[in-house]
This record gives sequence, C-alpha cells and structure tokens, in this order.
Amino acid sequence: MVTTRRNGGTLSNPADSKALKEAAADYDMDSISSDQESGNYSDDDSDDGDFDVRKSSVKRRKTATNAKAGNAAKSARRRKDLSLLPTMPLDILYEIFGQLSPKDLISLSRTNKLFRKTLLASTAITVWKAAREECNAPEPSRGFTEPQWSALLFLTFCWSCGAKGVPKVDWYLRRRVCIHCKKNHLVHSDKFKSRFPDYEPEVLNYVTFTHSKLFSFFLCDSKFYWDDDIHPIVEQWRKLQHAVHLGQSGARELFENWKEQRKEHLEYVAKMAQTYEAWYQNMTLNKDSDAADNRKKRLEAVKAKFLDLGYDAVDINRSIFVHSDGISTGTPNVTNAVWSRLRPKLEPAIEAERNRREARELELKIKERVSILDDVYGVYLSSFKPSDRCFCPPAQFLRPLPEVPILDDIATRIAKYQEERRQFAMSTLPETENQAAGSLSLAKNVFTIITTAGLDPSTASLADMDQKDARFVCDNCFSARFKNIYTWRGALLHGPRHFSYTKNPTFTIAPDTLAAEAKTASASIRQSARAWSCNHCHSFIDEADAQTQEFIFEHLKTQHAISDPVITQDYFINEQCQELLEAPYRPSTSVTTSFQCLECPSGKASDHRFTESDVRRHLKNEHNITNPVAHVHFWNHMA
Repeated sequence: MVTTRRNGGTLSNPADSKALKEAAADYDMDSISSDQESGNYSDDDSDDGDFDVRKSSVKRRKTATNAKAGNAAKSARRRKDLSLLPTMPLDILYEIFGQLSPKDLISLSRTNKLFRKTLLASTAITVWKAAREECNAPEPSRGFTEPQWSALLFLTFCWSCGAKGVPKVDWYLRRRVCIHCKKNHLVHSDKFKSRFPDYEPEVLNYVTFTHSKLFSFFLCDSKFYWDDDIHPIVEQWRKLQHAVHLGQSGARELFENWKEQRKEHLEYVAKMAQTYEAWYQNMTLNKDSDAADNRKKRLEAVKAKFLDLGYDAVDINRSIFVHSDGISTGTPNVTNAVWSRLRPKLEPAIEAERNRREARELELKIKERVSILDDVYGVYLSSFKPSDRCFCPPAQFLRPLPEVPILDDIATRIAKYQEERRQFAMSTLPETENQAAGSLSLAKNVFTIITTAGLDPSTASLADMDQKDARFVCDNCFSARFKNIYTWRGALLHGPRHFSYTKNPTFTIAPDTLAAEAKTASASIRQSARAWSCNHCHSFIDEADAQTQEFIFEHLKTQHAISDPVITQDYFINEQCQELLEAPYRPSTSVTTSFQCLECPSGKASDHRFTESDVRRHLKNEHNITNPVAHVHFWNHMA
C-alpha cells in the first residue's frame, strides 16, 4: 500500500489514508455485516501503481532535449507493454482474466483504477467465480462478495493490522487475524462483564464466537468473541429492546425474529466452519503434493543439466536430492540465470562422488591385478625354503614397481628389500646405554626390559636373557586385579600396545611365587601355541595354517619320515605367530589379594588383604598417604 506524505512532512496514518479508503470502497467492505469480517484488502505486495501518486514539480522540470528523449523512450516502451489491453472488448478481457488465479485477479485489480473498476464491476462476477471454482474453493459465505471471499481465502495478511504471513483463517470469526490482534481483540466469555460492564451478558448469545485460543490454532471448549463484533450487536439489541419498552406495535415480534435470525446465523457459521476447514486441509495437502512434484521436476531438470556437462548419472543420483540446497525451493523451470546460481552449489558434491566412485573402481581393479601378482609371486616363493620364505616381503612391495618384467630380477629386489629392512632395524639401536634416551620407543622398550632384569644393556645377549629367565609385570595395564605375568620376549611384544598413550611403558619383576607359577605354566602355553611350521613343505607357512609343535612333529614323521626332527632344520617358529609362544600367564584372582596395610592398628582391620591398587587407594583415602612405599606402608605376603 502506497503511503504519501502530508504537507507537514510527517507520515499519514495508514488507517486514514485516502488509498486505504479507496481500497475499502472498491472491495465494498461496508457491505459485510457488522459482526462479520472486515479488512482493507490491502497487501504489502502492492505495487506503487495501485494509486495515483502526484509527482514532485522538481521531477517534472526537464530540458527540451530530455523531454524529447523521454518521449521517444516512452514510445519504444509502449510498443512492448500492455497499454492497449484496456481498449479490448470486455468479453475478450473476461476470457483472458478467466485464465488467472484468484490471487492474480486481486493483484491485477490493483494495477490501476481502470482495471480495478473493471474487475470489481458486477459484470465481472463470473470471472471471480470461475477462478474460485478452478481452485475447488467453497462458495462465498453469507455477506461476502466474490472478491472479498477470494481475498479472505488466498491473501495471507492480517485483516486487522495488515501484518503479513498469517497462515490460517478463523472460520468461526471468518477473519484472518494474527496472534497479536487476537490478543488485543478477543474477549473470553468469563471476562465479558469486566471488559464491558455496561453491556448485557445475554447479548453474547447472538454474537459470533470462536473456540480458537489466543496463541494456538487448536480448538477448545471456551468461547472467545471479537470485540468489534460485540458493539453493533449490542446496539441492535438495545434499539429493539427499547422499542419493546416503548410498547411500539410489532416491536416484540420483531425482536424475537431478530433473535431467531441471529441464532440461525450462528448455527450456519458453525456448520460452514467445518466445511471451510476441510477445504483448507485438502488444499494444504494438494499444495504440499504440488510442491513435491515441483521439487522432483526441478531435480530432474538440474540432473539433465549435469548430464549435458558429461557427468555420470550414478554420481549425480548419489549427490543431489529433492532436499538439496537450491532444489527444495523454486520452480521446475531451471533458466540459465537459475542454473548459474545452482551449479556452484551442487557441482562440488558431484565431483567428490565421482572421485570416490573412481577410487573404488580403481581399488577393485588393483585388487584383481594384485591377486594375479600374488599367485605368480606365490609360485616363485615356493622355490624357497619355508623358513627363508618367512623373511621375504609380501607381494604388495612389488606393486609400486614399473610395468616391466620383474621376475627376471626378483631375487635381487628381494635381497635389496631385506637389506633395507635390516639397515632400518639397525638404525633404531643405540650404540651405548647413554644414547637410549634418544632412540625410538621400541628400542627404549628393549633397554627397559634388560635393565629391569638386572643386566647391562650394552653387553647383554639373548642367551643371557634366556638364562636369567625373569618374569615381568606391566605397570601400565589398568587391571590390577588381573595382572599378567610375561616372559622377557612377551614383555617386548606387549610394550608397544601402550605407545598410543605413553612412550615409556615400564615393567617390574614379578613376585617370586607368581614367577614360579608362570614358569611352570610356560611349558603348557608353548605346547598349545599354534606357532610352528614345517621346514620341508609349505603347508603351514601362512599364519592361519600354523600348528602346534606336537602336530608338526607328527606331520614330519608321517609325511617326511623324520622321527627325530631338529629345530630350524626340520621345523621352525613361524615369526607371524611369535606372540602366541610368549602368551602371558594370568594368575588366579585370589593370589593377587596379598597386600596388607601396615598403617592400620593391629586387629581385624589390619588383617584385611588387598590387591596392590586397592591397598594404595586405601592408604590414600584412610591415611592420607599419596606415595606409599612397600615394606613401609604396606606388605606383600606373596613377595
């Protein structure tokens, strides 16, 4: 709605503006009964051309040259606009207008006064009716013209304040009003007396009401009245009642007829409200369905654009969907301008999906080719002695090599690989004990184990460690109740498991009693370990095929006629299964509860036995000793 300025320079009141009054007059809003809907039928979407706004005189002062150029421009534009449309016969105009929707008709009626007069004339009623029927909308309610009814159904502004975005009509009040106006105008039946102390409560029986709450569209049992509907009904009530009090002829009968008409009108409103609400719900479903169809069509149009660019359909289908940004809203017609905005949003996802697909396809092809390489490489390795084959690299090391025949010099390549691995292993070992602090974590673990065993890391050998045969407990394992007992090799294999959260895993020597149990159990652990392979065939070379020592002995006897096998000559430890031979020994839970608190006084409490972690926790909580010392604050009876 256009708002002009007063001569004083202040904005005019929209409610009193000439434009608003013209709009109200054009839609014949006064013809609606006083207790029914009323509104200005204006919309914030109105063009400035709705009303004739006088231009400033300064704007009209132009030079002759400018005026001539302006006239030429206007002449050129006139050939392209619809200025000749009003000169057409009415029957042709009505045929054209009949193709428009009700909302488009309302917008057209605001184009200028000529169109407004044409569309709001009584002869144009068939145009509005055809547009309404095309939308399957119900017939106008009592007191509404076709234009007024179309405005109520299809415009979403508040009929009281003009606010936009009011989604629903209150069919009982036959008004589209916002929550703010509901709060200001609706009167609860219980508060009628306090709001209107001079009005008769009986009047409410003849005023339209709604069951809709102030801040909700859901219905309730309470009755709410629109305050502007109450005043005219009270006025009519008092006028008729006054005539009865004066004893005028036929006044009482007229009063009773008025009451019956009002009751019948309220019943009509309540009945039709259900019809209107059913239409609204159906229209909403159809609107949602149409929106879904539009999204699908828009998606297909965008997909077609990407297909034209050379993208694969499978990549497109996995990347963009009806709810993707730019697809969920908009029309099915994807113009060049729309495409220029959508492509930068959607193309990166399609490119990423294409790259992932190509990577997957390449991986499958690589696996297929590597499988062939595995078979060829396996045939070549079958010529090796099984114990030597364990030190050959996997087939994957051949994959980066150039696409040239590799079997011709594969022995040289394997030897080079083994030498590189040996040099790398040697580089991780420090030359002296003093250099241990700067070595790799794995080398630190070796020196920790040797030092804990009581040997000199600079001179200790494998034979020395085997002769010492110490047993170790990991200090970094969290389960104090189930401490595992490790051999020195088992400790070396176990230490790297803690590298993810500590670079210096530590070990302590296991108590003598537990160490003795672990040594006794070592024989059974080694016997049950599936870590042995035959050195005369390749049947047990893979990790999953390794067997127990007893099984390998039987195999050598039956398959190779060797009754007295020699280790490394007839059979060997499969390096892939080395950890199984060094599996830890787990003592029973009762053995670990051997710690006694020395701070508790003699008696029942002092005789209690703890695990190590429990006794340390007990000393901290009960005796405030944060760093307890063995043999001073607690005693281990198993040591």
